[in-house]
Amino acid sequence: MAITQFSEVIQKGRGFLNRGLAALSPRVAGGLCVVLLAMAFKFPLWRIELYAPQYPEGLTMYIWINHMAGDVGPVNLLNHYVGMKPIDALSIPELVFMPKVLLGLIALLVVTSLPNRRWLLATWYSIFFTVGVIGLWDFYSWEFDYGHNLNPHAPIQMAGMDYQPPLFGAKTLLNITAISLPDWGGIAIFVAAAVALVPLVYPLLLRKKALRPPSVIMGLLVLFMGAGFWGCTPKGPGEIHLGQDACDSCRMTISDAKFGGEIRLIKGKLLKFDSIECLLSSAKSNFDQIRTIYVEDILKPGHLIEAESATFVRSPKIRGPMGTGWIATSHSGQLRSLLNGIPTEEVRWKDVISTSP
Repeated sequence: MAITQFSEVIQKGRGFLNRGLAALSPRVAGGLCVVLLAMAFKFPLWRIELYAPQYPEGLTMYIWINHMAGDVGPVNLLNHYVGMKPIDALSIPELVFMPKVLLGLIALLVVTSLPNRRWLLATWYSIFFTVGVIGLWDFYSWEFDYGHNLNPHAPIQMAGMDYQPPLFGAKTLLNITAISLPDWGGIAIFVAAAVALVPLVYPLLLRKKALRPPSVIMGLLVLFMGAGFWGCTPKGPGEIHLGQDACDSCRMTISDAKFGGEIRLIKGKLLKFDSIECLLSSAKSNFDQIRTIYVEDILKPGHLIEAESATFVRSPKIRGPMGTGWIATSHSGQLRSLLNGIPTEEVRWKDVISTSP
C-alpha cells in the first residue's frame, strides 16, 4: 500500500513538473530572465575571500558590476607582501562597460522574447552565452596578469615569481588561502542561463518520449547550474611547503614532513600544522567548523591521509617538533617494524582527540 502511494506521489510530481516546464514559453522564460539579470545590479557578481595568519577571520572583497567593495585596502596590503599590483577599480575598464553590456543584453532579451518565438530566444541565447564565455575568459586573463607580473623587489619572494589566483574554488599561496566564488548577482546570471535554456531544449525532448522529458530537462538544468560551482568549495588536502609555510598554531616554520597535518574547514580554508599536537589544539577550538582532518604519514613523508583512517602512536622515545609527539600512518604493520621494540600503544583518531588536554 505504501509503495502504491509513493508511486502515485511520484507520478503527480512528474505531472506537475511536466506542466510547469511546458508553461515556460520563450516569453515567460524571457520575463524571468530579465528579473534575474537585473539582480546583477542589486547584488555583487563575485566575491574573493583571503585567509592569512594576520587575518584569521578572513578578508572578503566583492566585485560588483560597476565597482569593487569590501576589504579592498587590507587585501592590497596583504598582496603587497608577495608583489601583486594594488587593485584599483579606476584602472579596470570592465567595470565601466559591463553595466552597458548587461543592459544591452536585457533590452535585447525583451525584444526577442515578446514575440514568443523559440528561434529568436535561441539567437539571444547564443549572444548571451558568447558574452558570458568572453567575460569569464577576461576575468581569468585579469587574474593571470595580476598573479604573474609580480614586483621583483617584494618582501616575500616566490619560486618562479608567478601565481594564478583561482577563477572558481580555492588556492593556497605560501600561508595565504584565496577562495573565489560567485555571489548572488553572479548566481542569478547562472540561473538565468539555465531558465532560458528550458524553452529551447524541452520541446525537442518531448519528441523523444523515451527520454522522459521532465527528468532529462531537470537533469540538464542541474548539470548546467552545477558545472560552474563544481569544486567551488575546495576539497582534499593541500600542499605543505617545507621551509615556507608556518604552523597555524605555534607559528613555527614547518620544516619536517613527517609529524604535521592539515585541517580543511567547511568554508574551504586550509590550516597547516607542524605537529599533531598543534593540530589537536586547533581541532578543539574549531570543532564546529571542520570538514576534514589530515595527518602526515610517518612512513610516506609528505603524504597526507585522513585522520579517521590513520593509526596513531605516541611514545617518550618519539621526538617531534613539539618534543614528545604523536605519529600517524595508514600501515600499522610496517610501523611496528619501524619502531623496533619501542613500547607503544596503537590508537585511533577518536581516542587521540578524546584523551588530548
